[in-house]
Amino acid sequence: MNLRPSPLRAGACLFAITVLAGSASAQKPQFLPDKVGVWKPFRMSCDRSGHALTSEQDRIYGSKLQRLSEAIHQSQVFNPPMGIEAKPTGCVNATMEFLDEYPGNQTGPIPGYLMVGTFSYAYYAGTTRVVVSDEGPQFFVDVNSLMRLYSSSPEIARDDGGKMFPLATGTKSVQGFPFYDGNIVITKVTRPIFLPVSAERCLQAKIGQAQIELAKAQAEHKKQSAYDGLWLANRDKRERDRERTYQQLITVNPKGAADYLRASEDNERKQEEHLQAEANKPVTPSTAEQFRQKELDAYQRELAALSPEQRNEQAWFTWKRQAGDRLLADPTRPEARPLVRFNPDFFDRSRPRTDIQVLIVGRLYRDLHESDDPQYQRLVDFRRSFDFRSLVSFLDQ
Repeated sequence: MNLRPSPLRAGACLFAITVLAGSASAQKPQFLPDKVGVWKPFRMSCDRSGHALTSEQDRIYGSKLQRLSEAIHQSQVFNPPMGIEAKPTGCVNATMEFLDEYPGNQTGPIPGYLMVGTFSYAYYAGTTRVVVSDEGPQFFVDVNSLMRLYSSSPEIARDDGGKMFPLATGTKSVQGFPFYDGNIVITKVTRPIFLPVSAERCLQAKIGQAQIELAKAQAEHKKQSAYDGLWLANRDKRERDRERTYQQLITVNPKGAADYLRASEDNERKQEEHLQAEANKPVTPSTAEQFRQKELDAYQRELAALSPEQRNEQAWFTWKRQAGDRLLADPTRPEARPLVRFNPDFFDRSRPRTDIQVLIVGRLYRDLHESDDPQYQRLVDFRRSFDFRSLVSFLDQ
């Protein structure tokens, strides 16, 4: 049986609802908004994953994550959490997908995160047994990782400096902090997070990618041609194999053996005629080669048409491109977005790796809005009431 959220509220109390699914007669659980919840002790869910850290670095970083969880605990939503359990867990190094793309990233500040998972209390009609529902909404405080700001952004082009992507719309501020794509950015670093991508850099990257794809298509075509030649060269072997099979069949099924021989020879003849005809044709690019060549030519023409000033201007992109349109968009189009890349010099790699240079509060705004579902409303109340400025003290100078 599965538990799923169902709308029910009791004043301003924070609680969650689940519905026992599976049959038409399933009972709905009743929730306990007045039951004092539990803030579980902080625990590390992983450590040192992805990079080699010393025990001392691991200890220092883990203690910082624990203090960060204690600061979150001061929220009126979690102190005490009414009708819910809260389980804070930390992770050092966070795994490789939290590592930003920049030269020397494996010797830069250590990435990690604090995750606060939430659970709700309930009991079923006719019973007094209290149960804990499935995990509800959760949120993260990422440490020394900005991947959440752009990892889901579509990749338009890529070069040695990493991926180029459209800057998210609706960039604003929350409590005075920058707000990107549903995430709060808390940092004292004054260097920009993203750098503009020039039109020339974007098109050169697309030209390089197109050249690689064209080379792959050419290699595949050459491989297929070599296979066809090998098939024609192995005619004698196929004849011997066919005769051996025919002799085996004729002793048990003469008619079947004759049918097999006739069909096999007919297929052999047709295939050989087809391959011989193809071999006698002038060499032409495959469909894949033609597509990749057309793509490459278009990027090269677009770059050649730009003036020196236009090449240095920031590249813009729109998803409303029609077939045959140039890659880069007119920046005056309402839907056009500027292309950017992660700033490889954002982090100061001269500082100790355990220094906290940036905090990203994620999962509190995207797809989380005022709701009759208390599981979601609980975190809406948290983001509304919590003073994110209290986290500034965790940044190392």
